[in-house]
Amino acid sequence: MMLYRYVLEPLPDYKFDKKRTRVAHCPCGKNNNDGKFAPYIGYDDRGHCHSCGLNFIAPHTCPECHSRSAFSRYIDTQDGNTYVDDHLGYCHTCKHHEVPPKEHEKTRKTEPDNKPARVAPPKAEKPFKQTSYVPTDTFKATLRAYQANHLIQFLNRLYGADITAQLIARYYVGTSKHWQGATVFYQIDKAGRIRAGKVMLYDPNTGKRVKQPQDHFTYLHTALKLKDYTLEQCFFGEHLLSTEPSKTVAIVESEKTAMIASAFVPGYIWLASGGMQGLTPAKWQALKGRRVVLYPDTNGFEDWSKKAEQMQDITESCTVATLLQSRATALEIKAGLDLADYLIAWGVKPEQAAPSPQAKREYYHMSYTELIAELGRDGARAKAEYYKKLARQFRSCTTYILHTCQLLTTYQNHYINC
Repeated sequence: MMLYRYVLEPLPDYKFDKKRTRVAHCPCGKNNNDGKFAPYIGYDDRGHCHSCGLNFIAPHTCPECHSRSAFSRYIDTQDGNTYVDDHLGYCHTCKHHEVPPKEHEKTRKTEPDNKPARVAPPKAEKPFKQTSYVPTDTFKATLRAYQANHLIQFLNRLYGADITAQLIARYYVGTSKHWQGATVFYQIDKAGRIRAGKVMLYDPNTGKRVKQPQDHFTYLHTALKLKDYTLEQCFFGEHLLSTEPSKTVAIVESEKTAMIASAFVPGYIWLASGGMQGLTPAKWQALKGRRVVLYPDTNGFEDWSKKAEQMQDITESCTVATLLQSRATALEIKAGLDLADYLIAWGVKPEQAAPSPQAKREYYHMSYTELIAELGRDGARAKAEYYKKLARQFRSCTTYILHTCQLLTTYQNHYINC
């Protein structure tokens, strides 16, 4: 009888737990109040999620796709069943499979015979897929209709049109017709390439995501049915890393929270991971040499504390803020509140908040003539010069919305024709 020296660690004989809601969250990060994640008996992080369609059956995180509870590692049967290198194993989600270099060598329990050992065929390399990007025309077509955008309506009421316009410009927030009033959050990398657009629908009165009768979330390339789209995500707001290289980076889970927090603490660059499980090694490569502070939701403190330790090798420093954890009640931790929830609940306002929260239009979407009628000649010129200053600040980012906005274009033409 012959045995492989290196074998994949065995999986237990799983049985589903009938009490689905005993686990608060699916390993994919979604809330399990609806019981769509079915855990296995004795496990909180293994089971099947009927919402995301993934199986979580293994002990480790895949080094390729970064799926949690999806990766089985190889063990050395000649060394007390100890693990070999942590990147060697099989992913039950993306099917990534990397074997030990000498996996084909076998140990025999009987005396050797004269038959040559069978050698495993070389593993076929996965075909390389080029990262896809959102077409520029598609991107530009969504940078409008903000009066119909539910999230923008909510932010306008909270902070006024001027502050809201700055947030739109900073993060390239768009509007989608996929659902009436939907918002598009673009993931633009440090090189200015648009990797993805996340389409979400918000309640204009509460600012909360619309999740009934189903979760209103999709990707722009999915909504537009772009074929053969290879999605490789980055942080929401990552483009700001190139324009502001000396600032400390703060990371939250939600895109909406990153926008709101940036109005209160402009001394930080605020990025969003897109969820608790969105803080991945592939994304944090962009943070090399930066000072980083993590602001997880109230139910993600422990998970992100572990990730902060892993990020120490690539960042100048990485810490986890305890602001929410020190204030949150047990119910707030269970609910998974985030920084924006507290800022809104506390009634905090940015120091530079606009005095007219009922204003319906963002200034940089006006023509210069319209702005004169709104603010007077001196006020209009001061506002236009302010936006020119912002445009110069972000001149290295060629897709920055202020570079082609109606206000600056008509402002320039006004003085050329004078």
